[in-house]
Amino acid sequence: MKWEIGVRAHDFGRMQLSELAPRIADAGFSHVQLALGKALNDFQYTCGILSNGLAHSIERELSRNNLRPSVIGCYINPAEENTDALQANIKMFKEHIRFAREMGCKIVATETGYIIPDSNEEISRNLAFDRVIRFVSEVTEEAEKFGVLVAIEAVYGHTINTPRAMDRMFGLIPSNNLCALVDVVNMIHPAEASRQIELVNEAFNLYRERINVFHMKDFKIAGTAKESAVLGQGELNLAYHLNKIKEEKPYADIILEEVKPDKASEARELVSGLLGQ
Repeated sequence: MKWEIGVRAHDFGRMQLSELAPRIADAGFSHVQLALGKALNDFQYTCGILSNGLAHSIERELSRNNLRPSVIGCYINPAEENTDALQANIKMFKEHIRFAREMGCKIVATETGYIIPDSNEEISRNLAFDRVIRFVSEVTEEAEKFGVLVAIEAVYGHTINTPRAMDRMFGLIPSNNLCALVDVVNMIHPAEASRQIELVNEAFNLYRERINVFHMKDFKIAGTAKESAVLGQGELNLAYHLNKIKEEKPYADIILEEVKPDKASEARELVSGLLGQ
């Protein structure tokens, strides 16, 4: 068996899929995280535009280049306070769910919305968490009808920001159609970069069976800020994290993030080498 490495499609730019797919394939990738509005300019994505024909066209073009969509990224805010805006987000996410399999994918993923860090942060997070649970419950029910998985990603500063918050969500929504997308760098608070191994271990200990896919990128701390770094040249203990995935979730999809197109092949080869292939 060979480990397949993927990449976010829009890290290669926004263009027609007939141009984008060959570029990604030529860099040696096997699958993509596809965000329709961020990666494709064949059409302007608006809610309601998807059809079986369009979805099949996307799947065929990817398949023609020996690519598959491992994740459909739906960039919305599940913790939106405005009722009308939240309903629009739900409608959009459900549309992605309904057509995901037609595009050759079984996972639709999202983060959970930024929380302003102020004196009311704890109250705001608790209220936002309740909204996220209502959102995830509704879209997961839709996913059950279509044989699709909803993937939630924890991000520091967001509503669901830690492994324990993720585990709490899974306790409240026990559906087998709900899973986790793990990005340890996104969970790292800039002041706690040394906790990266603790964070990933905690995620595996709490909900290993729910983990389905991984993001992989690097970072560096500049003062009080966390910044992107070239994969393998930052502060991420890449070897540890890849070995953990290899032991706990063999052949799970790994998607590289924030790679430059001219460095993408090098990043993929680094990851493949550390995975032992």
